[in-house]
Amino acid sequence: MPLVPSPHDSSIPVYEIETINPENPDETITSHLTVIDVTAKYLASLKMTAENFSGEKIKGCVLSIPFHFEDQQQRALIEAAKLAGFSTVYEIHEAAAAALAFHSVTHGLGPIVNTSNATGKENANLDKLLLVLDLGGSQYKVTLISANAGTFTILSSAEDTQLGGSAFDKVLADSFAKEFKRKTKFDIEENRRSKSKLLSASEVTKRLLSRNETSPCHVESLHEGLDFSTSINRGKFEMLIDHLLNQCLRVTQQAMEEGDIFSHQIDEVLLVGGCARMPRFQTKIKTLFPPSTLFRTDIEPDQAISHGCANQAFLVTTCNFDLETIASKPEFTVVPHLVKSIGIAGASNEMIVLFPRHLQLPARRTLLFSNVSSDQTEMYMAIYEGEDLGNVRNNSLLAEVVIGDLVTEESIGKRSIIEVTFEIESDKVLNVIAKTKGEKKGMKVKICPKSHH
Repeated sequence: MPLVPSPHDSSIPVYEIETINPENPDETITSHLTVIDVTAKYLASLKMTAENFSGEKIKGCVLSIPFHFEDQQQRALIEAAKLAGFSTVYEIHEAAAAALAFHSVTHGLGPIVNTSNATGKENANLDKLLLVLDLGGSQYKVTLISANAGTFTILSSAEDTQLGGSAFDKVLADSFAKEFKRKTKFDIEENRRSKSKLLSASEVTKRLLSRNETSPCHVESLHEGLDFSTSINRGKFEMLIDHLLNQCLRVTQQAMEEGDIFSHQIDEVLLVGGCARMPRFQTKIKTLFPPSTLFRTDIEPDQAISHGCANQAFLVTTCNFDLETIASKPEFTVVPHLVKSIGIAGASNEMIVLFPRHLQLPARRTLLFSNVSSDQTEMYMAIYEGEDLGNVRNNSLLAEVVIGDLVTEESIGKRSIIEVTFEIESDKVLNVIAKTKGEKKGMKVKICPKSHH
């Protein structure tokens, strides 16, 4: 399906689909579907499958949201779920869902409360630092979570969007392609069909190598009618992917450094994602941690997130809480945070960070500006979102704020100081409050995440 500009709005990409007209087989019908439409159809098919299995009507769902998703992406996913027929949609971060799944294996489901032992100290099992390593099909994500009596606080994260199962498949397929060329003198590099068939076979071989020391690879009619058959042992495969596993180590260390946490402070490492089964990956990762660190593999890695979503759904349905109640219950809480840093443009067009990414919300910052002219009654401020501190032009402009009605130096008889307070609420609404210091009157601007202006 080609992705083309929408005929109604060129700024929106759509999938252009051609189908045969059932009333006239010689005629084709062209339809356009947005990414939201395609996602909604997929979710609707899952809903139908679940209803057929359970024999009951399903009204709500729990969606796992990738940690790096921005507000717009989250809203698009929720919109797709609504279009699919889910009247109630609950969100949970992927890493938090995995943490909930592993927690339920150890402690079971139900309300989570602090308990005390004979010494009067709180149960240490309820206060832990968790590191979630999610090595999935397309990317590697590492999330540091503080778990305290059911409240999951995301402290930091790091990801590599090019590092995942598909990267391992490609390395293995490239090795097989060279072997095929050596045996047959045929190069399949320019043949998309042959490359696709070999890539699919390589994925199967990779999966088998997680359980077996040697795994076969067979492709019928790979190229020019020639079959391809070979086998590879785990040692050679691990040698081929060693550079990718080293990159996994670097991303893992980056997440811990960003959270200002040392490896010996981690209580549990949760292995998530199908590729986390690879023995060499587990061996490599363990070199970063002391022997006392607990590595959790008691849930199938590729089922951990969906397991956590199911647990969340169970808690929601059995406790019969509404959305507002859930937000105040420890067993459902994931502390809101910023995905990207927020700051203002400095005098040299650099970004001055007010709120770093991963900051827990709500949050508040106050700045004092003393170098204002004696008759200044207005102040201009550009607010940006992003990570490039060198130049604000490389970040996203959230808002341009003009603060007016400031009290001048002449009217108060002394040098005026402008006090600007930035407040981010739990729902990520940004309030900018400005006034002359010492004065009660000022100006307040509300910047909503839905509009970003």
